[in-house]
Amino acid sequence: MDVFDTPYFRTNKLLLSFTGLWPSQSSNKNRILYTCTILGILILILPQIAYLFKHAINLTDYYDALPSLTGAFICLMKTIGISSKSNEFRMLVQHVQYDWCLLGNHETIQILIKYMERSRMFTKAYLIFISTGAISFVTAPITIPIFDFVLSSNVTRPKSLPHSSEYFLDLEKYYYLLLVITFIGYFIAVTAVIAIDIIYFLMLQHSCGMLAILSHRLENFITCNKSKCVDRNSISNNQMIQLIESTFAICFIIDIGLGVLLQCSACVMIVTNRNTMVLIKNGPLLILQNFRIFFNSWLGQEIIDHSSQVSISAYNGMWYQTSLEVKKMFSFLLMKCQKPYHITMAKLYVISLENYSMIMKTSASYVTLMISLNSDE
Repeated sequence: MDVFDTPYFRTNKLLLSFTGLWPSQSSNKNRILYTCTILGILILILPQIAYLFKHAINLTDYYDALPSLTGAFICLMKTIGISSKSNEFRMLVQHVQYDWCLLGNHETIQILIKYMERSRMFTKAYLIFISTGAISFVTAPITIPIFDFVLSSNVTRPKSLPHSSEYFLDLEKYYYLLLVITFIGYFIAVTAVIAIDIIYFLMLQHSCGMLAILSHRLENFITCNKSKCVDRNSISNNQMIQLIESTFAICFIIDIGLGVLLQCSACVMIVTNRNTMVLIKNGPLLILQNFRIFFNSWLGQEIIDHSSQVSISAYNGMWYQTSLEVKKMFSFLLMKCQKPYHITMAKLYVISLENYSMIMKTSASYVTLMISLNSDE
């Protein structure tokens, strides 16, 4: 049985297959679904770009359009990024399958199952959280008039879409058609970004599980017959982390670069336009993107923490009761573990909680600058 058909991986495989990104799916089916995914996201991007060219006059107009436009660009570029790394992604999937086959019925597979169960629960929570935030943003043009009616507010609001856009059609006449098209675009975009985020989480949790197995074996190291197994496990973990970094390289750059622009522009709109409509429109986007940057940073920190534990476990093990050959192997392993594994963005930025706080401080500085530019205008 394919390990990706088990409950731990099934949701990930289903969402990636739907967006045409699953590497084991037939190439023709992948091509068709991938094309539909790209077109669905472009449904959101092109009308917003047209709006900027036709209607944007000052910085406020650009700040108003940037959060949703940047969010759509993040979805598009992450989808293209994973697709362009299809060979690395296929190797990553095969690596996970190989690890599960290698462990087989070994007792340490229970450690990996614990991490996969954790990944499965998080996948469900992440799906609910992101979907709820996206739905609250997308359905704002419908829910706000309903609240006005329930609260008996004597307010007449013009028909509007979730974001500023230009379809070159009469909005009053084709409003519901355009609204449905927009809903479809957001459904596809959100599905794509959720699929990529949760497979990234799963791969890192798998790596954490394998590092935990390595730590367990080192702490309970008794016979020299396990020396080759421990060394092979260490090399396998290093290859896995390098594959993850290579596969998701473009995603890291997009999430950090465009993600900061999204949350800064959304924050500027909330601060400078203190009304309910702007808050409902930009609040969910700000919360979602802030959470996603924290989520990526926390996962990077998990790898650092688990790899740091390996050297501690090696010290705590009974290495002193082994042969001279095994002691030399332990010395080599300890030297490798002095510097913890980490996930980087283009080898320039280490993804960790420490650097997350730096991003938040930098974002606050950008928000101040953007507000001052807007007020000077």
